[in-house]
Amino acid sequence: MLAALAGCTSDGPLASITPPNPDVPKVEADNFPSIGAQPTGRPPPLSAEDRAKLQADLEALAKDREAKLKRSIGADN
Repeated sequence: MLAALAGCTSDGPLASITPPNPDVPKVEADNFPSIGAQPTGRPPPLSAEDRAKLQADLEALAKDREAKLKRSIGADN
C-alpha cells in the first residue's frame, strides 16, 4: 500500500493513468434538467373553475363525513 501511495507522488507508472476518454465535450450548465422543476409550456392539470369545484366537493364530503361520525358517536352513547 505504501508503494502505491509513493507512486502517486512520483513520475512512475501510477502517475500516468488517464481517463479512458479525455476528449469529453464541454456542456453548458443549463443543458441539464433540474430535478423537481416544473416543466414549462404545459397547462396546469386543472383549470381554475375545476379546482374551485373540486375544493367545494371535498369540503362538502368532509362535512358529510363529520356529520355521519357525530351521529354514530351520539348513537353509541
